[in-house]
Amino acid sequence: MALADGVTRREFLHSAGLIAAASAAPSLAWTVGSGKPLRTVILKPGFANLQHSKAWFDGLMLALRRQPDIDLSVRELPASTAAQVGEIAAAAKAGAQLVVSAISPRQIEAVAKNLAASGCLFFNVEPGAQVLASAPARVYSHSLQLWQAAAAMGRQGVREHGERAAMLASFRESGYDTLTAFDQGVEASGGRVVVQRIAGIPGGEHRMQRLLKGLHAEPADFLFVAAHGDELHALQEASAGRRIFGPLPNSGGAKPEAAFARSYARAYGHAPDAFALLGFEAGALLADASARMQADGLSPSAALAAARIDGPRGRVLMNPHTRQTTAPGFVDARGGPLAGLIPFEDVNLLAHARWTAAVSGWTTAYAV
Repeated sequence: MALADGVTRREFLHSAGLIAAASAAPSLAWTVGSGKPLRTVILKPGFANLQHSKAWFDGLMLALRRQPDIDLSVRELPASTAAQVGEIAAAAKAGAQLVVSAISPRQIEAVAKNLAASGCLFFNVEPGAQVLASAPARVYSHSLQLWQAAAAMGRQGVREHGERAAMLASFRESGYDTLTAFDQGVEASGGRVVVQRIAGIPGGEHRMQRLLKGLHAEPADFLFVAAHGDELHALQEASAGRRIFGPLPNSGGAKPEAAFARSYARAYGHAPDAFALLGFEAGALLADASARMQADGLSPSAALAAARIDGPRGRVLMNPHTRQTTAPGFVDARGGPLAGLIPFEDVNLLAHARWTAAVSGWTTAYAV
């Protein structure tokens, strides 16, 4: 393919757009200085909802499908957290130069320690309901920014509905940082959380409907709900008309960006969701890094640090200092934009002393 004078291959791919890179651009190869393909292992995660695991993987492969030269192998990520760290370390010892998966940020330090001597990179692609202040060396992260979205929901709720918020969570969703983030978002906007309840605690009698009766007696202007499936539907029906916010809310709002949705539907026969978008963005970031390695002679770590795409959410780029991506907006469970949520700088929120008292720390798969 001939390119115009003065236009590098990376610049061409960038200007061609994300969908073109995923479905029509020339074949790319993850190559190192020797010209050999970068040995990459994908550890397919086992989210609580197995359909989310499939969507994550399908989205990733959609973005990488035009790269036949990549030295790629796929395995299943073990269920236990200790085995997950061990599997990543084993892949590195076996010669992998890049491992891609989705694990809890609470495990990142252990992963980084195991990779220190191998030179292998780890790309963590997970929903983002837990805070990661900064990624250690050799670890890069991409997420849907769930905890930031929760904080933005707190800000929006106070701005649009009033100063008093209520929080309701199922036990399996209560251990993530989204609850603390929402609380801080409310506080930052001059509001306060007047009541917080957790349902389904093992050994307890507190069912969702019973807790809802107690919430109705509280003078809250809106609810933040961390639940999914049947529990979320029951809460929506029993909310007495109060506005409900929640991580990855299934709002039934806007659809995913049209070009991405068409490409995904053509490949897999059904519409994408937020997990498909997450995987797709990660694959596209890898494709961009691949182009930078070839065009600019960058190392894999330098190329990942500089990766950026114009994707379904807009400009997504890797922050070279934190080794985490930033994005211009948030999405709902369908992968459609939540237009009312305004992104914000999270540095001040991360510095808040309340994180030290947060009760978060689940390392199980995401149930959302």
